[in-house]
Amino acid sequence: MDAPHRLTRAQALALDPGALLEGGLGAGRGEAARVVGPIALFEQLRREGTPIAALEMAIALLHRHSELAILDAATLELLRGELLFAAGEGHGMRAWAAAIGRHLLDRRSIEGALELLIEARQAWLLTDALRLSDPRSVGRSGVGS
Repeated sequence: MDAPHRLTRAQALALDPGALLEGGLGAGRGEAARVVGPIALFEQLRREGTPIAALEMAIALLHRHSELAILDAATLELLRGELLFAAGEGHGMRAWAAAIGRHLLDRRSIEGALELLIEARQAWLLTDALRLSDPRSVGRSGVGS
């Protein structure tokens, strides 16, 4: 998937996590996953009403596993299950957890997933801060309209 030069909120909300991450999560992941992924992730979760704490829980799980000395197939499978469990009942968070889980193959892919989620969290916090600092922005998205 190619990264669009300008992304509207409607486009971000319509992006499919599986398609977006089809290039994987490692160092060679595509521009779309690097640039558009964080925006699509936080916009979809915010629209659904997912608390930012769910995103932070996924970050904590990935971080914990990134520091393990042994990262075998069983450990990766455990991580995939933990991500789905932490996602709860929200369709959006579960879709992202499942898409990310399919691409967790090694330490590099965990680091790529961490980067994606941390950037999504930063974008979420930044747009919230901008909305609070400008009362005229209530109801507008942090992404181009």
